[in-house]
This record gives sequence, C-alpha cells and structure tokens, in this order.
Amino acid sequence: MTSRIEQKEQTRERILTVARDIFEQQGFEAASMREIAGAAGIAAGTIFVHFQDKKDLLHAALFDDLQATMHRALAAPPGRSLEQWLAGLTDSALGYYESRPTLSRILLKESLLAEPPWGERFAAQMAELHGGVVARTRLAQEKG
Repeated sequence: MTSRIEQKEQTRERILTVARDIFEQQGFEAASMREIAGAAGIAAGTIFVHFQDKKDLLHAALFDDLQATMHRALAAPPGRSLEQWLAGLTDSALGYYESRPTLSRILLKESLLAEPPWGERFAAQMAELHGGVVARTRLAQEKG
C-alpha cells in the first residue's frame, strides 16, 4: 500500500510524462491542461494541485527531463579521456534534443526567458553543468 506522499509523487510524475508527450506531439500552444489531465487519468483540477499553470507545468517537465539527462552525462566514468567525456556529454545533450525536437524548440524559447523561480532554476542547472565540465577539465589537467 502506497502512502499519500508516494501517490502524490506518482501522480506528479504521470502528469509530467504525459505533458512531455503531448507538448512534443502538439506543441505548447495547442496542448490543453484538460487534455493532459485526461491522458494522465486524473481530474483536470488535480493538475493545479501540482502546477500553477500550463507554463509552470512546461517548465517542470523540461527541467526534470534536462536534469536527468545532465546527471547521467556528468556521471560518466572518470577513466575516460577528457575529449571522450566531453563528446559523451555533447552526445547526451544532442540526443535529448534530437529525440524531442518540438519540445527542444519550446525549451529554447521558454527557458531562456523564464520568470522566477524557473529562470533561476534553469540558470542554476546550467551553472551545475559548467561546474561539472570545469571539474572534469581540472582533473584531466592534473593527470597531464
């Protein structure tokens, strides 16, 4: 039996998964919260328990997806050369964009101009990525 907190998190994840797919298929403007709720198997009002509005849902979906992609790429084994690691990092990012071209266009348009708190979250995400690249570069420099 799952707890209320676990159920709430499962619902949130289901909403995000469905939203990514619908945003990818139809674009942000054409997608409706009612349609996303229906596809997620929840009442339309339930989305608003988790997300303020459609733009908030979009930002959460993009942020979570990019965060997972970035963490997988940054966690690549340290034994690889810096060049191989950077190529893998690039392949991960480009692979994400290639797998979801419509969502990626939306990402570039919406995340760069996102209002608080999402603007800061996306900026922190990029700072984390840059920090990972700097740390890996320093490690490679230390190894010669």
